[in-house]
Amino acid sequence: MALYFQTTIGLKAKTLQLLHLYFTFAYLFFSTPDIYEKNYEENKKALSNTKVEKIMHIRVKKAKKENLESDIAAIMGDNRINRVPRVDDFNKVIGIITRSDLIKSMIKRDM
Repeated sequence: MALYFQTTIGLKAKTLQLLHLYFTFAYLFFSTPDIYEKNYEENKKALSNTKVEKIMHIRVKKAKKENLESDIAAIMGDNRINRVPRVDDFNKVIGIITRSDLIKSMIKRDM
């Protein structure tokens, strides 16, 4: 009985959390779309005059061509990023690896 009660309470709490997230998203998505439209032209003009070096990170996380998939996945996970540029021996970008690339590679390997 105690396990059933705890499980039921846990499910109700998770359900309430999901409902809260859903309604928060719905409120933001449906009630305030014009906030972005109002400032779009203003932001576009400001960004068009901004150099990339002012907003880009200096220490870019990158992968060498000899790095394993597990190393690249660790870089992404540790740094909470979704893409990693792959560079050659001269630090010239030769590609970009995304999380979906890693997932596709794991799926192909397991098939």
